[in-house]
Amino acid sequence: MGFKERLRGLRARKFLSKTQLAKDLGIARQAVMLYENGDSIPNIVILSEIADYFNVSTDYLLGRDSFSVFCDKCGGTNGLTLPDELTRDDREILANIVKAFCEQRTKEV
Repeated sequence: MGFKERLRGLRARKFLSKTQLAKDLGIARQAVMLYENGDSIPNIVILSEIADYFNVSTDYLLGRDSFSVFCDKCGGTNGLTLPDELTRDDREILANIVKAFCEQRTKEV
């Protein structure tokens, strides 16, 4: 899976329109369309901003990483990369474990 599919998937999971994502990132809606169609790729600054926005690594966005799980409560820095070989159910279970762990850690602080 490449950048265009990962960007489209992340946007869809957050129920964001292309217009809203573009507005949040401070770029043109046309740019988001071009990225998702595979007709253009973002420069390194925009790529980094997209990664920060979705709390994923740039490697994940570029398809160099497998499935990444990050916890918003931990600031997106404590993540787990899950292998592609896992089933969707397994990924969801592990993602819930990571999120529960992060939530417990933030309560303890």
